[in-house]
Amino acid sequence: FGDAVQLLGYDLAGGASPGEELTVTLYWRAYAPLDASYAVFVHLMDGTDELVAQADGIPADWLRPTTTWREGEVIADRHTLTLPPELAEGTYRLYVGLYEPEGQRLPVAVRGASSLDRRLRLGFVRGKGSE
Repeated sequence: FGDAVQLLGYDLAGGASPGEELTVTLYWRAYAPLDASYAVFVHLMDGTDELVAQADGIPADWLRPTTTWREGEVIADRHTLTLPPELAEGTYRLYVGLYEPEGQRLPVAVRGASSLDRRLRLGFVRGKGSE
């Protein structure tokens, strides 16, 4: 992300049924000081790339703005998405990114290739649908 931040990995916890909470913990590392306070977004998208659930905020429950990150430090950053009550059964994609207060997303590169929409796909979530 940009020239100064790497996502080392993530953990998922919680359910994938309608109305449940899905918690995503991101593990960030800064490679250089950051001069802006970036917000994190976590988006859950359906098969047509429509937003199903999201969580946005300053890292680590608003306690660790990116301007406080030290070089080499690993930051654990938890975000909770509440799944909609009408969640259909199916496969959903989970994305993450960083953005400036004005809304501009930081560039993302994976294995040297840039992401045109400036977001990183973490993986998939299998929605269980209504019972």
